[in-house]
Amino acid sequence: MKFTAIAAGVLALASFAVYSAEQSDADLGAYLRRTYPSLLYVDRYRSEFPEDVIGTNAAWSGGQPAIQTADDVVAALTGLADQHVAITGPKAGAKETLGVLFRTSSDGHMVVWRVLDPGHVALRPGDDILAVNGRPIADWLKQASSTTFGGNPRSRQSEAAYNLGVAPAIVHQLTGTSSVTFNAATGGAAPRDVHMVFRPVDGALMSTVATAVDTSDLPDVVTVGKHRIGILRVGAFAPQYDPVFQAAANAIPDSDPDPDRAMLAGFCAVTRAMIQKFDGLADRSDAMAVDLRGNLGGFAREAYLMAWAIGGRRPVSTFQVMPSGPGMVRLTSLPEDVSCGVVRSKKPLIVLTDAGTRSAGELMATWLWTAGATVIGERTVGAGGGRDADSAGFDVGNSGYRALISGEFEVFDPSDSLRPGDMKETAYVDLVARDHFAPSRKKPFSIQGVGLIPDVTMPTGKDDLHDGGRSALVRGVQSAIKQGRVSLGQ
Repeated sequence: MKFTAIAAGVLALASFAVYSAEQSDADLGAYLRRTYPSLLYVDRYRSEFPEDVIGTNAAWSGGQPAIQTADDVVAALTGLADQHVAITGPKAGAKETLGVLFRTSSDGHMVVWRVLDPGHVALRPGDDILAVNGRPIADWLKQASSTTFGGNPRSRQSEAAYNLGVAPAIVHQLTGTSSVTFNAATGGAAPRDVHMVFRPVDGALMSTVATAVDTSDLPDVVTVGKHRIGILRVGAFAPQYDPVFQAAANAIPDSDPDPDRAMLAGFCAVTRAMIQKFDGLADRSDAMAVDLRGNLGGFAREAYLMAWAIGGRRPVSTFQVMPSGPGMVRLTSLPEDVSCGVVRSKKPLIVLTDAGTRSAGELMATWLWTAGATVIGERTVGAGGGRDADSAGFDVGNSGYRALISGEFEVFDPSDSLRPGDMKETAYVDLVARDHFAPSRKKPFSIQGVGLIPDVTMPTGKDDLHDGGRSALVRGVQSAIKQGRVSLGQ
């Protein structure tokens, strides 16, 4: 079928456009200065958020030592605070899995979130992971997060937990988990040791991942006091695994001259199914919550159309920011897609985020926030850009590894003051870095590195890992009502 060949790794990507892969370059600094969206932005972020900083900026400011090993590659690129950075190449090995996905809390706990193989019985959903290869889980998460590429420490730990379940072999090598023994506990039972081995990832496994993360941890409707909150779960934008998308896309003849028509037909089919589900829940609820916690990202174009449907209007003006010669960036408008329809519900809208909300999931959260939704939860990963799924990356020094990096950032413009074209890089960074990179409904802003900062901060605690976040939702909604951010009447 037409769309079954879409890359299985697309869940982590947020790019709208396809742009040509750069040629490899042995000089990492020169490559980054020529191709990265804005190194000045990265340096300003590092200055404004010193508590988030890992690594150095030596790779692009001079003084980078020779790069010979995978550890050297990580040391050179962690300073970008870019979740879309990835190590690839033959030496990196294929993507592999334990058949399990994990979730973490802000206080250093980790549980089994999803078991992808129904025949697997060694670990069960909800099991507490107490140690990895003999190292207490809080210590292991701290150590493993130092080799991830996201922004804030909490999100890097969330990323490390996801990578433990599904990642290329090189990632497991870097974290010392090429073989894994867990110390795990089920409920109040005595802890036990569980040894697990990795197996190759295939398309069927990634389809299972997409289905697993789309499964809600919450009931369809949660009661908060006298009010009912409808829950719409969105775990990934991976329509290539959705039969609704496949049927609509494959109904478009191969002879159609518009290369986008089949994909947009699929996106609209999925969006219309979501609208029907949303309105059905809204009919039974006083407010609606879109649950984007742990959203793995994917096709941002689908996220855009869904945000349009839920927000009730075209999302705020958004541009891709790319390099355009020394000291300049280029702003490119997103595609002018046609609406797939909007929900009829006018109920108050809440968006749930956590430290695992990434990429296109962050974009959707941001578009809904600029449309008036209240965001409750944790600061997101900060993958506010994207890269071409077909990018070949570039050779990093003499390490034998290749690296993939973001090809663009997004800038959101509620003021409608920006226009496509070239802009001084200093002007762009000064504009979005104002007020400590705070998101704004009145001026342009970016979330790369920083992430989307919630209206009501609600850290994920250990207990929240076991109740699907229900008690956190109740606390968050009550706090939002008290602050006057959500009005549910009497």
